[in-house]
Amino acid sequence: MHFENSDFSKTLNYKKVVLNFGVYYLLDDFFIMEVNDGEHFNWDKLNTLLDSLRDYYGNHKTLAYIANRVNSYSIDPVLWSYFDKDDSLNSSFYC
Repeated sequence: MHFENSDFSKTLNYKKVVLNFGVYYLLDDFFIMEVNDGEHFNWDKLNTLLDSLRDYYGNHKTLAYIANRVNSYSIDPVLWSYFDKDDSLNSSFYC
């Protein structure tokens, strides 16, 4: 189920951001990502996402990530090691 269609979404304040490879929702201490069907999440897409997250949250934010895998897509698993080492966002991953 897409986040916006859930009862949970109606209880929270969030900002929806649409990118060419997916949609994500920004909340106070976490974000939810829904990647488009058939996408391959690569280095360029990760950098686009990180830039957008920094613009919204600023630097040095402790942030959890929830992958709402409502679509079928692939991802380069090495990318998350770079995301985890990013100094501007302290991250936790939930899938």
